[in-house]
Amino acid sequence: MVNLAEIGAKLTAGRQPSQELSPTARAAIIGAVAAGASQSAVARAFRIERTAVYRILQRFESSTTVKSKPQTGQPEILTCREKRYILRPHLPINDILGSSPLSDTQVAYIKENPIDEGSSKG
Repeated sequence: MVNLAEIGAKLTAGRQPSQELSPTARAAIIGAVAAGASQSAVARAFRIERTAVYRILQRFESSTTVKSKPQTGQPEILTCREKRYILRPHLPINDILGSSPLSDTQVAYIKENPIDEGSSKG
């Protein structure tokens, strides 16, 4: 017999707490519940909240897909790497502006919206 906890651990290995589940993991969750496992047992095996299992099942029933919905909001203008390129403290700003592959608009945006070094967003 297949060990649900083992499957859940393999499919969610390396996943951060607030990170989305992969479509493969979502499909496995749907399959486990369809095979008779309780939502609570599946949640424990995949190390997610029981409400997340419920939402995955509801989304599958309403849209018959395991893909993520499109994200709302305007996408980031710059990548984290581009932001670091502008904000690197050991480079003079004139050197950055002179050799930067970024547009003046992007540079102005970064100057107005500095990144938080502790942030993982980007």
